[in-house]
Amino acid sequence: MFKYVSVVTALLISMILMTSCGKNQDTIAKVGNEKISVDEFKAALMQKFHAQDASKISMEEKQSVIKDIIDEHLKVIKARELKLDEDPEYKKEISAKEDNLIAQKLYETEIVDKLISNELLEKYAEVKGSEITANAIVLGYKGSNGNKANRTKEEAISLAEQVKSKLAQGEDPQALSQEYSDDQNLKNRNGLVKPYMAGMFDLEVDKAIAGAKPGSIVGPVTTNRGIYILKILTNKKLAHGNINGADKNRAKRELFQKYFQNEGNQDYQKLTDEFKSKMKSGLSQEGIESFLATVKQWSSKPGFADSTFTPEQRAVKLAYIGKTEITVGDFIDQFHGRFAMFYTRYATPEGMKRILENHNNYMAWVITARDKGLENNPEVKEQINQLERRMLTQLFDRHLAQETKVNDQDLSAYYEANKNKYMEPRKIRIWEIAVKDSKLADKIYQMASKKNSDFQKLAEKYTEKAPMKKKGGDLGYQPENSAFGEVVSKAFAAGENQIVAPFRFGPFYYVLKTDDIQPARQKTLDEVRANIEAAVKHEKQSELQ
Repeated sequence: MFKYVSVVTALLISMILMTSCGKNQDTIAKVGNEKISVDEFKAALMQKFHAQDASKISMEEKQSVIKDIIDEHLKVIKARELKLDEDPEYKKEISAKEDNLIAQKLYETEIVDKLISNELLEKYAEVKGSEITANAIVLGYKGSNGNKANRTKEEAISLAEQVKSKLAQGEDPQALSQEYSDDQNLKNRNGLVKPYMAGMFDLEVDKAIAGAKPGSIVGPVTTNRGIYILKILTNKKLAHGNINGADKNRAKRELFQKYFQNEGNQDYQKLTDEFKSKMKSGLSQEGIESFLATVKQWSSKPGFADSTFTPEQRAVKLAYIGKTEITVGDFIDQFHGRFAMFYTRYATPEGMKRILENHNNYMAWVITARDKGLENNPEVKEQINQLERRMLTQLFDRHLAQETKVNDQDLSAYYEANKNKYMEPRKIRIWEIAVKDSKLADKIYQMASKKNSDFQKLAEKYTEKAPMKKKGGDLGYQPENSAFGEVVSKAFAAGENQIVAPFRFGPFYYVLKTDDIQPARQKTLDEVRANIEAAVKHEKQSELQ
């Protein structure tokens, strides 16, 4: 079925991981017509081994990762061959995910990228990828957010220049922080910042500190939180400090959420209004009223579920935007089978109008993104490819499970071939008394050895294991491989109906009473049927795969 599966040598895998000069699309393996790139391999390694240094990942581990990637690609090829990618639910979910991805990409290009320049991102990434320690002094002023002081902003700026001059002349930065800082937490640490973290003070401080050399003085940096002066003690690039690709995108999102979220929200609303003004959009009052009446009737019947809406009910139009209509069916499908759980939140005209307006806002971004051709953006296409592979792999695994048929003959054959796995070992009934004093243990043994003594009452009185007091020391029937270890070994060595002399095990001295021994026995097929069925299914699925 597959033309060939070729994998690079172990040496090439090692070279790929230790160098970064290859092209992004370098192919390191091929499965049929599907290619496995260096980037895909690296991403899989990072996902499995997180921030671990690539040179410390063993060759066996690397080969295991690429084998998993190849297995996934094989499943994808077979899933397509079986036409599992024509499943309507699969197509619907892929389409919905693509809508979401292109809307996000449009938001990124129209809002995030315009607020966060490449230069700013590079500086922020540089600080995140470095280990920095510094001494800091923060001067507040009237009206500053966070660091208050009874001085004007102009007076604070003038004082900051004086402090910087003293630092430049070699005065002790810790003493200067104690004398001048208006940040009490910083004073408590004598101004020491170890380590300096991106976002700790202010974005302007992050920008100023990026690339600063040890011994240099940064600032004064004027912000709305105060004025910062820092003396850099160390600035060392971390081993994993080269931020690019997915890490850079994470840094961008982090920057945006910390510093630009409010501005981004304003831009989002403005752009949404612009997009919607270019295309007709609105709600159907008649459709909403009809749907709410349907929901009221639908929810009053026993066993109501998303699937019990009729085709006629699903076809009712609720809203429109551009050439796109939103029907009851579209609306319900957004809940992925859980509308029945949440319908009460939208059971009023106001609730329905609010969620439909939000949906139209979202669709305005999706439609605009498609008009701009963002579904062909390389990053979006790769994300869709990854999603398709993941979903097709899941569909293939589900197909395997459905195709795996197990009958009584299979179960009997497996049981006969593996009887030794289903032996119940011999067991002995045991009672115990555990104390930490050896002399007390001797005394208990003497009492327990007397004719007609009640071992359970002795256990309730003397044992120092709280749970065993209520049980009268009863351990029940214990097999030879029991977790009670030495206790069970001593009991088997003594035999049936014996009082076992004190012995030490762990922190306790034990006195035991034994009862009968149940011989080992073969479990019946009916007793282990569930376990055998799972084992046989697993074997058959592995063979099919």
